[in-house]
Amino acid sequence: MDLHVTPYSAPPPVRTFAQMNLERRLLAEISAAGYENPTAIQAQTVPAALAGHDILALAKTGKCAIFLLIIIFEGKKRRRFDASFAVL
Repeated sequence: MDLHVTPYSAPPPVRTFAQMNLERRLLAEISAAGYENPTAIQAQTVPAALAGHDILALAKTGKCAIFLLIIIFEGKKRRRFDASFAVL
């Protein structure tokens, strides 16, 4: 796996969706959709995004569903969606 992360203050990658500290409902939806573990790009970028870091990432995984679920759930918490929150 060839990952390059800057800044070095980014959170460490996780191995499971549960380690992302997501809501139980969201974890249940991820599990129901058949996802067992995050891909390498998800493991690195989701914790960074949830910590408020900007992200520019490229991966040939084709698994945007997890990112979209998290954007929807986090956007609902904020009670609004705007360009400063998410762009896919």
